[in-house]
Amino acid sequence: MRSARIRWTQFLVAGALLTIAYFLNYQKDIYEYRYMAVDLTPRNWVEGRPAGEITREFTLSQALDIQETELLERDFGEPFCVNLLMANYANRRNRGSFTVTVTTTEARQQKRIPAETVMDNQYLKVCFDELRFEQLYNKPATLDIAGVDGEPGRSVTAWLSSARDGARARVNGQPTDLTLVHTVVLLKDTRNYQFNAYFLLVFAGLLGGALLTAMRHPDAI
Repeated sequence: MRSARIRWTQFLVAGALLTIAYFLNYQKDIYEYRYMAVDLTPRNWVEGRPAGEITREFTLSQALDIQETELLERDFGEPFCVNLLMANYANRRNRGSFTVTVTTTEARQQKRIPAETVMDNQYLKVCFDELRFEQLYNKPATLDIAGVDGEPGRSVTAWLSSARDGARARVNGQPTDLTLVHTVVLLKDTRNYQFNAYFLLVFAGLLGGALLTAMRHPDAI
């Protein structure tokens, strides 16, 4: 009786540890599966440079010119997110906030972003759940970044590139020969996929626990 209890405890411990290990290894992939790339062709963002601190006076505007995609037409009704390559000046303590706005001929949505959440030289994902990709694709649309209450020396920035592809950005009302470094992804409803994926993680963990316990106690098989 005591040996059976020991084996059962070892099985539960091994299964739990394996499940946690699988979760830590695959959680990011499971979460990122909800974002579907609009353009699968890698962009060459050459000669990157910062747009300038996004202080309270700062404005940046650029057309979202999406004319080609490998998405199926059935996905055009999904909401979307814009990934913006940002920088926070070597992880200094930034304050304030800024807005990211997408305006189409049919609708407009604005998101306010705390500067302290921006990571250095990483993409910031801003999702527009009230808009749909079909409002963006092959139609006039504009992306705007505007400072709200940022101060000089305590604000973040966005990256621009001299890549030939893409619309040109206007910074503080002035035209530039640069384009905003960004990508657009769909925001898919993948709750069923995530539920199935987590169920498989638990199942794999328990199965691995059973195998490890059986290897430790071959006489009990």
